[in-house]
Amino acid sequence: MEESAQYDDNQTINNNSTGANLMISPNPASGEISLSFKLENECDVVVNIFNVLGNKVKSVSLGKLKSGIHEENLGLSDMHGGVYFCSLSTDNGNKNIAKLIVRR
Repeated sequence: MEESAQYDDNQTINNNSTGANLMISPNPASGEISLSFKLENECDVVVNIFNVLGNKVKSVSLGKLKSGIHEENLGLSDMHGGVYFCSLSTDNGNKNIAKLIVRR
């Protein structure tokens, strides 16, 4: 099955295979971001951040989260300024991707 993505004004790319949207605030960011998302089912969640070349520069496991709305904070102090893509993946195969701009 081929995935398609849609870009909206909130810097979010919504994949049709998921029921959740990944929202990042503030964006652009410098010190810490807040990731907001909704899970349809309990699942393990991992956040990966990729640079524009597709290289993974950061990976954080959020562990097993219950269904519902979640807000998680993620520090950016170890990252250089630039454009990145933040991927929220679950163990049931769902993935959401949002554009992230880091300022220094």
